[in-house]
Amino acid sequence: YAGRLKDSLGEYSQHPVFKQGSDVIEPDSIRFNYRNQKAIIRNAYTKQDENNVKGEIIKKENDSTYFMRNAIITTAEDLDDPDYYIKVYKAKFVPKKKIIAGFSNMYIVDIPTPIAIPFAYYPMVSGRSSGLIFPTFGEVNNRGYFLQNIGYYFVVSNNFDLALTADYYTNGSYGLRAQSAYV
Repeated sequence: YAGRLKDSLGEYSQHPVFKQGSDVIEPDSIRFNYRNQKAIIRNAYTKQDENNVKGEIIKKENDSTYFMRNAIITTAEDLDDPDYYIKVYKAKFVPKKKIIAGFSNMYIVDIPTPIAIPFAYYPMVSGRSSGLIFPTFGEVNNRGYFLQNIGYYFVVSNNFDLALTADYYTNGSYGLRAQSAYV
C-alpha cells in the first residue's frame, strides 16, 4: 500500500508514483498485490499523447488492461479543473491503444451538456487517424453563443485527408465546410 504524505501542516503534499514500462500513474493511493500483479488505484491521472485521463477508481487487471470508474478524458492542460471534458462512468482502458466506455457525457466548465452517448470507443493512437473533431465554444456579440469546427476528420488514404466541419450560432445561423488535403 502507498498513499499520499502529509506535511507539517497536515496537508497532503506528495503523490505516490507508479511506473510500469513507459506508463506513469500518479494516484492518491494504491494497493498492489505482488503475487498476482493486480492493483486498486484511487484518484489517478495519466497522460496518453495529448489526452489526459483521470480516474476515481482504477482496477489494474494485468500489464495492459485497466478498468475505470468515474473517469474524465480531456485535452485540457489543467487536469484538476479542466474547462471541458468527457465524463465516463465505466470504462476499459488499454494504455496507448484505446478506451472502451459505457455511458459518456460531455461537460463544459463542470456543467453537463446534452451531448451524451451510451457507448464509446476512444482510440489513443499516434499519427493520423479518422475521428471526431472537437468543437470550440464561445460568444460573439452579434450572433450569440457558438460551436465552431464540430465535425469529422477522415483519413482517406496514405496521401489524402478530408475534414467536414460545421459552425452553429444560437441566433440560428450556421455554416458547413469541407476541406481536403494532399499529404
